[in-house]
Amino acid sequence: MAGDLTPEAVATERRFGALVTVHEPPGPVVPIAMTLAGLAFYGTMVVMIARTSEVSAIVHWWAAFVGAGILVGVTVEEVSRGRRRNRPHLYEFTHGLVRAHRGTITAYAWDDLEYVERATYHHGAQGTGSWSYATVLRLRDGTGEVDILAPLDGVAGRIADAALIRARDSLLHGTPVHFGAITAGPGGLTIGDEFLPWRDLDRVDVGRRFVEIRRAGHRRPWRSLPIGDVPDSRALASLIHENTSARDGCRSRRDPAGPRSRRRCTA
Repeated sequence: MAGDLTPEAVATERRFGALVTVHEPPGPVVPIAMTLAGLAFYGTMVVMIARTSEVSAIVHWWAAFVGAGILVGVTVEEVSRGRRRNRPHLYEFTHGLVRAHRGTITAYAWDDLEYVERATYHHGAQGTGSWSYATVLRLRDGTGEVDILAPLDGVAGRIADAALIRARDSLLHGTPVHFGAITAGPGGLTIGDEFLPWRDLDRVDVGRRFVEIRRAGHRRPWRSLPIGDVPDSRALASLIHENTSARDGCRSRRDPAGPRSRRRCTA
């Protein structure tokens, strides 16, 4: 969606609700560091001259120091503004996200997006290595991705809430729900050709690098998957927590309150 509309107008048209916050690109770190280094250098020169030279020289170098600081500061500010204009801004609303980039405005309802966290291991010399992390918002229909500059907990939470509501409704109607490599069905979880019934499931641990499926009564994970293979992993963890809590509550209840509770216990 492009044109003269503002992000707020697009959000109003899509009924995204109130504006929560605007995620702006960060300022340039390298120019700021260079500015500080330059100012420190000039400051050192002023101190040295003050100890060895006349007052006129001190005034001269101090003026040069102030002038250089102002010049570099203005340059950094202009560079920062230019870079921020050329990078996308994300407007987070109650019911959706609006992306503005170079005059193009695109709107996404939370139901349209998957929150994908990725961890990549880079092998180094002599057996060493390091991890890098990235986060993207992927369109649920698989047609593309929305780049974000850093993890956004608020956006992640809203997408997870929408995914959890959708998963509940699907399971209620007997329809499996896909979380990347993991499928949650009415009877349990499926990963490839392997199946784990709800009654044997303990919990899902979502880490920064891996998602671990844990079976009741076992210390080792039943399966461990790279977190990038499990979009909306937060929603999956919440869904499993709800199901296992309801199951355990039914098991500990001596007198289930009505037919609905008995059905949930036997599911």
